[in-house]
Amino acid sequence: MEERTAVRIVADQLSSTPKSVMFISSPTPTQLIGQLHMLTNHMAFVCDHASNLDLEISPDQAEECAHAYLKRHKVATSSCGGPLVEEMARMLMEQAAIDHDPVDAEEDFVGAI
Repeated sequence: MEERTAVRIVADQLSSTPKSVMFISSPTPTQLIGQLHMLTNHMAFVCDHASNLDLEISPDQAEECAHAYLKRHKVATSSCGGPLVEEMARMLMEQAAIDHDPVDAEEDFVGAI
């Protein structure tokens, strides 16, 4: 929570618009994929939003988003992570610039303000 307060304080000092996205602490590999996918698909919204923004990704949202992403790309999930997670993270970052599929309403961020 201190990080969010710090963002607001610094933004006030710089006369700028504070924006923050809170990720899950200690996410599972699947949640990590979901968080990255959500952020890459919503980056334009975060950057273009005219007013203050304080968002939080819930564990359930990250899981749902990851499963939808993995299903769409025909990747079997594994509970152990490892090379699968590394490959998916690389794939996700490569496709972020070209794969801008609209995201389902269930995958939207939760406003934390």
